[in-house]
Amino acid sequence: MYCLVVESNGELAEALGAAIATFAGSSIRLESSLQSAALALAERPPDVLVVGDSFGEDGIPFLREQRKQLSGTRIVAYSADDTRRSLIEPLVDAYMTMPFSLADVTRAVAPGA
Repeated sequence: MYCLVVESNGELAEALGAAIATFAGSSIRLESSLQSAALALAERPPDVLVVGDSFGEDGIPFLREQRKQLSGTRIVAYSADDTRRSLIEPLVDAYMTMPFSLADVTRAVAPGA
């Protein structure tokens, strides 16, 4: 399984990537911006796309566009709070609120694992 993690916080991206690789057996690519993520998506569509809600108002159009383009990709999003949950949740397959556990990440990324 190939997973693309899009997160502007480098430490959080590394931790998520390591958790997903360990518990879901995935190869991971980390991107720190929506622009670099779009380029990565054009190169190779992932099996799973994990996107943090640190991108403000730009994140929702990005998720909406990926939902249209990546029909076979599982999309997971997370946020520090639930203020935008009602806008994000319809666009994704799984939504997590921080703080979340490694088990939460595994269930969101690979529900059958």
